[in-house]
Amino acid sequence: MKVAKESIRPVNRSRNKIDFTICNNFYIKEEIKYYFWRNHKESLYSVITIFEGKAHHLRRMLRFLDKRYPQIKTVLEIPKEELMLRYTNYLIDSGIKVKSINKKTKSVAVTPPVSLMSTFYNYIYDVFDQTPEYEKDIWD
Repeated sequence: MKVAKESIRPVNRSRNKIDFTICNNFYIKEEIKYYFWRNHKESLYSVITIFEGKAHHLRRMLRFLDKRYPQIKTVLEIPKEELMLRYTNYLIDSGIKVKSINKKTKSVAVTPPVSLMSTFYNYIYDVFDQTPEYEKDIWD
C-alpha cells in the first residue's frame, strides 16, 4: 500500500490539535466539525492541510461566528453576502489581510481566512439546503 508523501510528514507540534471548545454555539460547532470531517474523509483535505493550513483560520472564524451570531442554528440562516461582508470587515478591523494581488498577472484573490468562510458556507449550503431543486436557479 502506498502512502501519500504528505501523510507521512510529521504534523507541526505547535499545531497538533484543533480546539472546538472555543465555539460556544453547539450547532455551528457541529457544522464545522462535519465540514472538516467530510472534507478529510473525501480526501479533499489532508491531515496536514487541516491542522497546519486551516486550523489557524478556523479559530478566528469560530470567534467571529460566536460573537456576531451566537444564537443561530445553522450558518445558512445568514445570507452569504451579509456573512462575507461582516466577516471581511471583522478581519480588516482585526488587522488581517483580506485580499492579495499577484504582481505578475495583477489579479486579485481573497486570502485564506476569507476563502475558508466562503468554502465552508458553500459546502454546508450544498449538503443541507432543503430548497426543492425546481426552485433553485442552479441545479446540481
